[in-house]
Amino acid sequence: MKRLMSVCAAAVCAALAFANPKAEWLPADVEFTLAAICVQKEDPAVNAAWKEALTGLHPMLDQVFAEQEDMKKLAAEEPEIFAVLKALTGLSEDGKQMTLKSIAFGSNFPKTAAEADREKVHLMAIFENPTFQIEAFDKALQALLKAKGDQDKKVSVVKVGEWRQLKEESGEDEFAFCYKPCAQGLMMVLAKTVAEAEQWLAGPKLAADAPVAAPFAVVKKPFDCAYALKDVAELLNRYMTDAETRKQVELQAPWLFKTHRVMFSGSLEGVNGVAKVAATTDSAEVAGQLKSALDMYRMMAAQMILPAVFQKPDAALSTWLTKSVTLEAVGTEAQLKAVFEPKEVAAIVKEFLELQAKQGQDVESLFDDEDDEALSDDEDDEDAEMTVEEAKKILDGIEAK
Repeated sequence: MKRLMSVCAAAVCAALAFANPKAEWLPADVEFTLAAICVQKEDPAVNAAWKEALTGLHPMLDQVFAEQEDMKKLAAEEPEIFAVLKALTGLSEDGKQMTLKSIAFGSNFPKTAAEADREKVHLMAIFENPTFQIEAFDKALQALLKAKGDQDKKVSVVKVGEWRQLKEESGEDEFAFCYKPCAQGLMMVLAKTVAEAEQWLAGPKLAADAPVAAPFAVVKKPFDCAYALKDVAELLNRYMTDAETRKQVELQAPWLFKTHRVMFSGSLEGVNGVAKVAATTDSAEVAGQLKSALDMYRMMAAQMILPAVFQKPDAALSTWLTKSVTLEAVGTEAQLKAVFEPKEVAAIVKEFLELQAKQGQDVESLFDDEDDEALSDDEDDEDAEMTVEEAKKILDGIEAK
C-alpha cells in the first residue's frame, strides 16, 4: 500500500511539474521571457463578476461577452480560424474548456544598434498541450492560409527536415518562421534560417536562477502570467548611442541607467485582477529613488492631470490610482502593485466613455499632438525641468488645500 501511495504521489508531482512552464525550455541568451499558465476550464464566478460590471457600458463590450459565450458562432463564421485555435489549444466546441496548459516564450535582441544586426534576432515559443496533434494543426493552418492569406504573396507550409516552415511562393522570405512538435506539444521559432534556429536551440539552456528566468518561478496557477526584460540599463547602453539624447534621459530619469531586470506579472485574487511590477536596481538607494519617482508620477496624475482632464476632483481613475496602486522599495527592488476590481474598472470605463461623448471625439485624441509638442518643448528646456522635490512641493500644497 505504501508503495502504491508513493507511486501515486510521484505521478501527481510529475503531472504538476509538467503543467508549469520551465526556464530550461529556452536558450540561455534570451533577453525577454514570458511564462503563463492557461485557464483550462472556465471560471463562472470570475466571468459573472466582470460581465455584471461591464455589461451595458458600450456595445463593443457587450459583443465581446456575447462572442465569448457563443464559440459556435465563431466556428460557423470563421471556421478556418476556429480550426487553428482548436488544433493548437484543444479548445472545446463551446469554448469553455481547453487542453493547453502553459505557454513559454523567449527572445533575444540585436547586439548593436546597427540595422543589419537585426538579422540575428531569435524568438521561440512553446505551447504545452499534451493532446496536441501536428497533423491536425498542419491541416488547419494550410486551410487558414488558403482562405485568409494574401493572394499576391501566397504562403504555404513546407516541410524542412522535422520542421514545418511558412514560405512565400516567391521565395523572398526575410526570416524563417517554423514549427515542429516537441515533448511539451508545439514549438515555434523565428530565425534567419531553419539551420540557424536549430543551432540556437542546440546551445546552452536558460538557468533557473538567471534574472530573466524569474517569470517561471512566479507563475503557479491558472490565470498567472509574467514577463521579464533582462537588463534595462544594458539595453540603453547598447542602443542609446547619441550623447545628447543620453544626457536628456539621464537628467529626466537618472535611475533608469541603474535599473536592470524588470518583471511584470498578472494574476487573480478572487475575481480581482492583480498586476505587479518589480524592478531590480544597483542598490537600495536607487530602488528608493525609483520608488519615489514612480510615486511622484502617480500622485501628479491623480491630483493634477486627471482632475483637469475629467474636470472633476474625484475622477474614478484618480481614486483608483490613490486607493488601488501601491509602491514600495524592498532591498534593491522597487515594486508596484495594482488591483483591478470589476466595479472600479467599470467606473473608469464609464467615465472615459462619458468624456468621449462630451468632447465628441475618440478618447485617444483627448491627449492631442499639441499637448505632446508642448510637453516635448518643456523637456528640451533644462530650466523648465521639474525635480522630484519641486513636484512634491506642488503636491503638498494641493493636499494642504
